[in-house]
Amino acid sequence: MIEYEIGMRQKFLFKKYALIGGIDEVGRGPLAGPVVAAMVIFDKNTKIEGLKDSKKLSAKKRAFLKPEIIEKAVAYEVCFIDEMTIDQRNILQASILAMKTCVEKCKVTPNYMLVDAVDLSSTGIECEAIIKGDSKEPTIMAASILAKEFRDDYMKKLALEFPSYGLEKHMGYGTKQHMEALSEHGVLDCHRRSFRPVMKTIVSHEESLKKEISYLSREGVIQFMARLKKMDLMVELGERVSIVNDVLRSF
Repeated sequence: MIEYEIGMRQKFLFKKYALIGGIDEVGRGPLAGPVVAAMVIFDKNTKIEGLKDSKKLSAKKRAFLKPEIIEKAVAYEVCFIDEMTIDQRNILQASILAMKTCVEKCKVTPNYMLVDAVDLSSTGIECEAIIKGDSKEPTIMAASILAKEFRDDYMKKLALEFPSYGLEKHMGYGTKQHMEALSEHGVLDCHRRSFRPVMKTIVSHEESLKKEISYLSREGVIQFMARLKKMDLMVELGERVSIVNDVLRSF
């Protein structure tokens, strides 16, 4: 088995292409907050020490690298896709949309792109998907770091609005602290309704359920019920189904 040398694909590509773009996203797993993608473009002279997969770096190291990446990259772009779009499209399609939007909005077009595990050939730019690319190629590592830093900064600001949820600690992931806060305080607009733990919280609490469906149209309530059935949450809904039926009869 041939051992993968860090940056080997990038080094080879720079023999043919002047500008290489690395693309990655963060935030697929959280119950709350956006999914964020970043594209970072290097030329053959771009050198940044200490790049790794963002998940393997301390928060202090990521914060240190962020301004250096921004300064030394030929160009970069960051894109946020909100919770409503995630719920409408599903998290995979929202992640791909975030990546594509980075490519479309970036002021510089790379000659070639290295993408973490996603095929972006539909952008019309030559590219390849690299499995675990954020631990193999420096351009993808840099994109991973920027995406993580920009998303974390967003979640910290959101935490100031909703201090009871601890968003600045878990960044929206389904930790014990987060699940306890959901149970005690209810669901926020930033929570993803397409994620089962969020919907389970909504249907398990009468006030949360009433609030959730109070602003929906008749079609919206029907879609809400369809989502519950798909997530196998009708048992959790239980007798509270009468609340939904009352709303439907009111139209």
